[in-house]
Amino acid sequence: PVTERPVQLLGSDLLLWRTTFFDIQPHSRGTELHQGSAWLYENQQEPIINPKDREELCQVTCWVALTDTNQENGCMLMYPGTGREIFPIKLLDDAEQDKANNVYGAHPAEIDYPGDLPKPNYLEAKAGQFFLFSERYIHGSLDNRSDNSRWGVNGRIATTSTRVYSQAMIEQDHHHKYFRVKYKSLNKWKAILLRGEDHFGYNKY
Repeated sequence: PVTERPVQLLGSDLLLWRTTFFDIQPHSRGTELHQGSAWLYENQQEPIINPKDREELCQVTCWVALTDTNQENGCMLMYPGTGREIFPIKLLDDAEQDKANNVYGAHPAEIDYPGDLPKPNYLEAKAGQFFLFSERYIHGSLDNRSDNSRWGVNGRIATTSTRVYSQAMIEQDHHHKYFRVKYKSLNKWKAILLRGEDHFGYNKY
């Protein structure tokens, strides 16, 4: 089962807090490089993921290919070794984001990585295959140079000791800068308890 490997990495008490479909349309730009450790990208003010210890692995992402994904149609790429630390980010203003526009808008920040990035790994997969990764690693996806859409879906799995969204975000409208969404209500948001028990009570189920 998909949950067995996350248990080995994170422990027996796990929740699923978000799933997202990713479509890169034919001849469109891929997802820009980013490091999604604390999810400061969303409103550029505070992180979404608040683990007990930011230096410990608290979340893994399961990425499932819904269509064959390769270097031609926009597979993911990941830079080995870059997950050992969280690098500073440069926030972009609206004009810079418009200039860097891609299929999802643009990441509202750039990673301030010292020197040249290492050689990336290209995560090609057949439809139905999946892989797990930590979003601490710098990653993104290639442009889709093919005539067909590339589809994937992911699930973000975290420890139950990790608080997802602050109380203020849940009670007030949330601003998602990356997807250009304002006044996003989280009234109906709930996590799903995947394995084990929640001894902390930080999140809604």
